[in-house]
Amino acid sequence: MSISLVYLALITFIISSAGQTPVSKPPASCSRIVLRWGAIVAGLLFLAFAFDVGALFSRSVLLTWFVITPIALCVAQAVRLRLLKRSAL
Repeated sequence: MSISLVYLALITFIISSAGQTPVSKPPASCSRIVLRWGAIVAGLLFLAFAFDVGALFSRSVLLTWFVITPIALCVAQAVRLRLLKRSAL
């Protein structure tokens, strides 16, 4: 793993850890996740442009990451809600 990917992961963690998504029903929580992820992507793209480091990262890898992450987060949220509902019974 290159140092640039470590920095990207660190910046993403810092930006995304500003607040947690509250537990709510899947459509509402998924739309909230997608909106937050869009803001994170916009922030990362702005930083890459501002510091002229966009050439350090593979565009196909970043595009895949930008698309797959919100899907994975929505699935994880749905699983979390099912587990919470099951444990409450």
